[in-house]
Amino acid sequence: MGGWYEVTIGWLVCRSRELTADRGQSQVIGAILIFGFVIAGLGLYQVTVVPQQTSEVELDHSTQVKEDFAEIHTAITNAGGTNDLRSASIKLGTRYPPRALTLNPAPASGRVATEDFSSAISISNAGFTATDICGTMGNSKSLTYKADYNRLTDAGDFGYETSVTYQKANGKIIDSTQVLIQGNTIRLLPLTAGSVSTTGIDAETLEFVGGQTGGSSASSNLILTLPTKLSEDQWETVLADAENVDSITKPTSDTVRIELQSGTYSVRCTAIGEGKAPGTTPSLTPGSSSTASPGSINPSGPGTVAYKSATMTGSNMNEVTITFENLDDEERTIKEARVPFYSADGQGGTGGSAGQWVDIKQDESTPLERVGGPYEERPDVTLAPEGDSDGDDEKDLTVTFFCSDDTDDTFPVGQGDYFVMSLKFDNGETNNYFINPPGNNTPASNPC
Repeated sequence: MGGWYEVTIGWLVCRSRELTADRGQSQVIGAILIFGFVIAGLGLYQVTVVPQQTSEVELDHSTQVKEDFAEIHTAITNAGGTNDLRSASIKLGTRYPPRALTLNPAPASGRVATEDFSSAISISNAGFTATDICGTMGNSKSLTYKADYNRLTDAGDFGYETSVTYQKANGKIIDSTQVLIQGNTIRLLPLTAGSVSTTGIDAETLEFVGGQTGGSSASSNLILTLPTKLSEDQWETVLADAENVDSITKPTSDTVRIELQSGTYSVRCTAIGEGKAPGTTPSLTPGSSSTASPGSINPSGPGTVAYKSATMTGSNMNEVTITFENLDDEERTIKEARVPFYSADGQGGTGGSAGQWVDIKQDESTPLERVGGPYEERPDVTLAPEGDSDGDDEKDLTVTFFCSDDTDDTFPVGQGDYFVMSLKFDNGETNNYFINPPGNNTPASNPC
């Protein structure tokens, strides 16, 4: 056979080969196109989504640092109130979550450091100097933190200087806490000893030690001149809610002058060291004038909450009601309490061990609080300013003692027993009170 049949068969074979080649070329082109789309998608993800997620990680870290600085402020304030060591940590930097196909920037590090001021604290119109109530401390220091973020350029810098903690962003104070001026109480907590300069991404623990508290009172238009890194406008923001401030000016680039309205002020100063005790010795202490220091036993002068009396209550003679009186012209609120020490009078017939458990919260439930244990939050007790017409400048606190963590295992407070009550107030102060209830209870033997 020949002719048209052979021609037709030949054409079909050739055409089949051409179609097969065309299909192979189409598959290659399709694969190239798909690969291109993948690369383009990854590139778009890298330049849009990754930066957004990076910013979110950095914002979360900045929020954490804000909380850390709040803890630093509390640690410094408490160290100044108890003349003891307090610690706080700060997360210096952050890492970004791992990625399979896209790239992260390098981990964001941060730096926390102290820096010496070039000027010293001074007090005018007071009848005493800063050295009198702070001791010879030289120039104080600032404590600052700054993160080296990859995306956030305005997340804010954080800092502490005399009694003020702040966060700055774009040249403005966006958050601050201060215990410098609380009504008619002036509280100076300058950093004077120790140093830190650490850069990294891990957590850094800072330890603050309070020195001896000095203080006195002044009846005048008091003037404070403090070393500072902040501007006049920034100080206006920090002290926006402070009463009795008459004017704020900047006599030099690194000092602020705060003039107060005429009045009677309680001025206290406790030098703070970072990692070491300040070693300052004020010549004027609250105990040597008309006031008493925060953290001292039984403060009784102006600007304090004083221990007035204690009575035995309760059918088992294990309950002590303590009356406190506010000698401040500002409202004061008790926030936390603890009983750090109890002594049983060995000559009063009881001997043996003292009660080891106490109900500070007065919630009549277990677990009870341990004598010598940490501070416990309790329902706020607010004392009105001194001389309140309704008598609300005096308030009672009741504590109940037990031998064990069992409300049926009561410990009767014996005649001659005494204990220490420690209270924390809303302005950051801590006072200790020596309580010797005038009870006539003398158990035949110690129940514990």
